[in-house]
Amino acid sequence: MLLEKELFAILENITGSGNFASTGEHSFVYPGLHVSGVGEISIPILEVQTRAMIEVATRAPFGKGSHTIIDPLVRSTWELDASQTSFHGDDWDRMLASVLLQVKNDLGIDEQTEIAAMPYKMLIYEPGDFFLPHRDSEKESGMFGTLVLGLPSVHEGGQLAIRFGGKEIVADFSRQEVRYKIPFCSFFADCEHELKPVTSGYRVCMVYNLVRKSSGKSPMAQNISTHTAQLRDIFDKSKTVLKEPVAILLGHQYTPAAFSLEGLKLNDRPRAEAIMNAAGEVGYFARLGLVTRYLMGELEYAGSSNPRNWGRYRSGDNSSMGEVYETTTSIVYWADSSLPNLGKLDIDDDRIFTTLVLGDGEPTEQEGEDYTGNAGMTMEYWYHYGAVIMWPRNKLVEALVDADPITCINWLDFLTDHWNQTDIETSATCSFLLTSLAGQKIASDSIMKNGCSGIAVALVRLNNLSFVLETGVPLLKKYFCGLVSTDWQYLFDCYGTEIFEPVFAELAELHGARQALAHLLDILLGIGVSSENPLIAKQVKLIPHLLVVAKTGYSYSHDSITEKQVCWDISIVRQILLVSASVNDESWQGTIVALLTKSPKRIYYNQVLLPILTAADCPECKLAEYLREDLINNLRARVQNKPEPPVNWSRSMPSRALDKCDAHIWEWMAPFLRSPVEHTFYYARRESDRRRVEKIIRGSGVDLATETIRSGSPHTLVISKTQASYERNLEKWQEDVALFSTYFQQ
Repeated sequence: MLLEKELFAILENITGSGNFASTGEHSFVYPGLHVSGVGEISIPILEVQTRAMIEVATRAPFGKGSHTIIDPLVRSTWELDASQTSFHGDDWDRMLASVLLQVKNDLGIDEQTEIAAMPYKMLIYEPGDFFLPHRDSEKESGMFGTLVLGLPSVHEGGQLAIRFGGKEIVADFSRQEVRYKIPFCSFFADCEHELKPVTSGYRVCMVYNLVRKSSGKSPMAQNISTHTAQLRDIFDKSKTVLKEPVAILLGHQYTPAAFSLEGLKLNDRPRAEAIMNAAGEVGYFARLGLVTRYLMGELEYAGSSNPRNWGRYRSGDNSSMGEVYETTTSIVYWADSSLPNLGKLDIDDDRIFTTLVLGDGEPTEQEGEDYTGNAGMTMEYWYHYGAVIMWPRNKLVEALVDADPITCINWLDFLTDHWNQTDIETSATCSFLLTSLAGQKIASDSIMKNGCSGIAVALVRLNNLSFVLETGVPLLKKYFCGLVSTDWQYLFDCYGTEIFEPVFAELAELHGARQALAHLLDILLGIGVSSENPLIAKQVKLIPHLLVVAKTGYSYSHDSITEKQVCWDISIVRQILLVSASVNDESWQGTIVALLTKSPKRIYYNQVLLPILTAADCPECKLAEYLREDLINNLRARVQNKPEPPVNWSRSMPSRALDKCDAHIWEWMAPFLRSPVEHTFYYARRESDRRRVEKIIRGSGVDLATETIRSGSPHTLVISKTQASYERNLEKWQEDVALFSTYFQQ
């Protein structure tokens, strides 16, 4: 394609100031190296000490998909974890800082960008050890490369060959001239590298993960303005071809977690900036994204060609992909930007401009699936290529036809903030997005938490009553919990309140009673309960109904509840107290008190009402006074009712309904339970019978304990009566006494 050739002819002339790898040596400094289990290591490292370190080391694995495995046919070396090594004194740290300065310069990392070398492993290669060609995986957040420091040790072989883009750089730590120095090499994580076999001696090195700690401007060896102008001319004359989203691939693969403009490597950063600048100047949106090539096919297990052995396959074994069953290409991951993205976007190969062969070579990620039943084993590959995605600004609707709710809302926010831009049909695009949202399934909680103000703002910007009635009202019902009080006030000011009553009519049914009630209270407090808004007044009157539906205050059927449930109720009760401060209706307040205290469970009073009503910021209102009085009476009654220990050893049968299968067990146990003097029952039966009895006792709530005597045949299950219920009740009573004394006793 002529366009593609012209495009890459320009891009190939845009280069950064760095290389894909860096090699060098630092003058010798004494490292003060200590290895756990061995002690201080002399320099140069003696063979006897190397052998001692190998004794406390382990065989090094390698990554295969999401797994790490050991395969001496792929990698043969010993490793010590960084936690097993330590460097004493300041010389080593100063040397490392000096090496990092050179690494930053060689790799083209801007001096304003802070990087760090995080200790990872010590590697020991003995004669015959090697590592076949591979790429490093991202081992921690922000990792972009690897640094290897050689520790002076006499050896031959073990050259490290680093390759990228058809070029190769070799780091040789065995050279005579570096035996009394600290040789080093560094490289980007997606560079293929291979360690040649060590032929004699021992190669010892420290490996560090290079991590980006802060962001700075990417270095450029040249001013890209000329190239930007050339790209602008190409994009401008190609508008008849570039009518839908296209992807221009950069030179490197990236992991989704580490993909960002600041994290682009070598030439990728200046090329991406030139493309995005040129695209923006001629009417295109442009964003960084990862073009993901996904392959799924037959797993070929190198361990055996016999299908009988396939069932022995373990994920991560030395394996590869055979026949490819499925291939897809999509854009799922996008770099952060103030410009919204297009969500998940499937893209055909004819809309991808690249000099690379997609899906060729080692993937960024891979995963094998075990043999199961009649299904064959499969292998999955993911290749993540850094790219600039661009699409015409005046074709935004076409680009968003299949957009998901999050993407639609993000674009509504963007468009309402750029309403008067002449090169975007904001009104038509917002109408399209709102209609699309109305036709999709109700949004997830994550969208609601992030806010959906763009919906309300767009409806106001459109100022179209018929559109609001037909599309806006159903849409606002769905996204009610994503709209805040200012959104509603904006809508009320534009359209009045009457048309929005249907939105508030089915809150509990659409969103769940607790969530709807909590969000409604937020809105009421934000707008102001005492306002003249008739819709607000109506919602205040409906709070008792929503309390009933939400079961706030009397949904505690057990003596333990989740932290989430407590947080919900604390929030709701606190909000109701704030609302009630502006409600002068004794009947309404009485109803609220009755509902909040309908089922006086101890855990509700102690964990919900007590923290609210004794807090320094508790609203001063009639409702708070009524609830505080009820709380005091409830707590006083419990304090005055001290639990008494059982008068004898008689115990009650289970209070819950008995399972028919268990009834016969409780039938023969009943005389023992009723007996006021028998404390222990001996049950000598086979193991399955004993386990069955133990299980039903544990779930019964009866004060019984079990223990097995493992002598004789069969073994004996000892069933003993306890005072567990009394002890639990006494502990609760003591807690109640302490609470009453702390907060209410005069």
